[in-house]
Amino acid sequence: MLPRLQDSPQERARALYLTGETTIIACRQDPRFSFMLYIPESAWREPERALDLLVSVHGTMRLQSLYRDSFSGFGRFNNCVILAPLFPVGVRGDMEAGGYKYMVEHEIRYDEVLLAMVAQAGELINRSFEKFMLFGFSGGGHFTHRFL
Repeated sequence: MLPRLQDSPQERARALYLTGETTIIACRQDPRFSFMLYIPESAWREPERALDLLVSVHGTMRLQSLYRDSFSGFGRFNNCVILAPLFPVGVRGDMEAGGYKYMVEHEIRYDEVLLAMVAQAGELINRSFEKFMLFGFSGGGHFTHRFL
């Protein structure tokens, strides 16, 4: 869905940043963390239609876009938003790489960060995700196991 000249600024921004494979979005609750989305066009064409959410948590190598992109076809054909969080190495300035795998790293609660991302994604597309699917590979599998 490409923006048109007659579209409002909000519609142009939505077409550029909130349809299909999105850019990286900072987590409002804690901007040290970010996420990417895949948003099917049906989210805007059929605003009353329910959408599911799949959260795909990266592994230790933090290939965030790979996890979003790998599920985008699933999202397209199943009317499902894909959220791929990024939990970077060294968010406390210490090059710690594994904190997210264990859910807590000093003052950081990664489960709360993820829930904030889910809520923010819902606000961006005028939806609420009370329940969602959760996938994780490698370090993301550790996260998923502990989150559940």
